Amino acid sequence: DQELLKKLSFCHNNENTADVIISTVHKAKGREWDFVQLGNDFSKPKQDENGFYQLNPEEVRLLYVAVTRGKVGVDTSLESVSQYFQIPYDKAICGSGGA
Repeated sequence: DQELLKKLSFCHNNENTADVIISTVHKAKGREWDFVQLGNDFSKPKQDENGFYQLNPEEVRLLYVAVTRGKVGVDTSLESVSQYFQIPYDKAICGSGGA
């Protein structure tokens, strides 16, 4: 969208003076901020016929990195993130066959 690109062109280049920082999880590795809000772009966990959730190991690692970036707080309220925290531990399978 051209309007969004126009608005983004006015963004700060200096993180120290910015009010909001937008980053990918990959770029956020090794960095921290006081507060972090996660985007709504994590894949929905799939439940099999036995009630187990098949979790993608790469997605779980990315989510771990994302939720550990906030020093004071992390907003995990978006549906694609919060659904991971509602899965019972005994119902999660990460990868193929192993719990």
